[in-house]
Amino acid sequence: MSQESVTPLVKYHPRQLALKNYLSSAKVKAAILATLPTLAKQSGTTPDQIIGAALLACAKQPDLLECAEDSILRALLQCAELGLVAGSVTGEAYLIPYGKECQLQIGVRGFQRLAFETGRVTKIEARVVYETEVKQGKFQVTYEPQTKIQHIPELLEKLGPIVAAYAKASFRDAEPQYEILRKEDLDKIRAQAERIKPSPAWKVWPDQMAIKAAIKRLCKRLNLSSKSALARATYLDDRTEMGEFPIDVLSIEDVSTSDRDEKWVEDGTRPKIGTVDPAIFP
Repeated sequence: MSQESVTPLVKYHPRQLALKNYLSSAKVKAAILATLPTLAKQSGTTPDQIIGAALLACAKQPDLLECAEDSILRALLQCAELGLVAGSVTGEAYLIPYGKECQLQIGVRGFQRLAFETGRVTKIEARVVYETEVKQGKFQVTYEPQTKIQHIPELLEKLGPIVAAYAKASFRDAEPQYEILRKEDLDKIRAQAERIKPSPAWKVWPDQMAIKAAIKRLCKRLNLSSKSALARATYLDDRTEMGEFPIDVLSIEDVSTSDRDEKWVEDGTRPKIGTVDPAIFP
C-alpha cells in the first residue's frame, strides 16, 4: 500500500528556505544568545524569537532575500546586542535592504524601551504639531521659569501640514526634558535621509518619521552614560541613516561598552557588535 504524499502547510521560497536553515543553525543561535544582554534574557527575549521575527520580515519584504546572509546576521547581532527584536510586530527595530546589504534601523519603540531600561526614564513620548493647531493657539511653548509645552489636539478642523514635532522624557529624579523640532529641522532631516538613501518612508508615514526624529534627538540629550545601549543605538541608527556600512560600534572611542561587553571582548568569547566572527561563520 503506497503512502500518500503530505503537502507541507508552508511553502518556502528557495532563498527563504536557505536563509531559514542558515539562521536556525546551532552556531547562529549560540552567537545570538551570547550577544543578548542579561536584561533582555530576563525579559524573555530568545534567539528563536529574534530569528523568527527576521524570517517574518523577509516574508513580508522579499527584497531582504536578495541581501547577503552575513549582512542579515550582522544586523541580527546588532539587534541582539541592544536587546531588541526586529520586525513590524514589535516596532523596536527594522531590517532594511539596501541592494545586497541588510542594515538595522531602530524604531520608536526601540528607543523608548532602551530609555526605560536605563532606570532613570519613567516615560518618553512624542507628538507632531499641525499648522491649524498653531494658528488656533492650541500649541504653545514657554521656556521660563522652566520648559513647558501646552498642546491641545485639533479634532474637528482640517489639520494642514506638519509644522513641528516634540518629545518629552520624564525622570524619577529630575525635571522633564524636551526636544522640539521645527518644520525647518524636520525638512533638513528628511532631505538628508532621502539624498543618501531614497525611501518612501517620509512620504507614507511623515508623522511617524517626525516622531522618531524628535525622540532620537531627545535621547542624545539625556546625559546618559555612553556605555548605555541607548547611546549605542542612537549612534548606530545615525550611521545607518547616513548610508554608512554597518561598523563595529564598540570600537568607537566615544561609544564605550558596558562592563559585561568589555570583559567579553577582551577574552574573545563573542564577536563585537556589527561583526561576524570568521572563526565561527567562515
